[in-house]
Amino acid sequence: MPVVRSQCAHTPGDQVDKCREEKGLPPLKTFVIDVISHSSSRVEVEDAEALKQAKMSSTYIRQWIVSRQKREAGR
Repeated sequence: MPVVRSQCAHTPGDQVDKCREEKGLPPLKTFVIDVISHSSSRVEVEDAEALKQAKMSSTYIRQWIVSRQKREAGR
């Protein structure tokens, strides 16, 4: 089973593989994707905290969907 994770999710992915190894299971195939930003077309930040601030979060996406729906309902 493959796992898709962003650049800033190294530690949780590593922990999953460590837990699987302890249980005698093989590591999962991991695909690393670029972080998507709401303010820039490309995010190239090595600082984990700066990357966290720049990335497009699921909360941001949900808020954008709600605001778009409200705009469309007001037409």
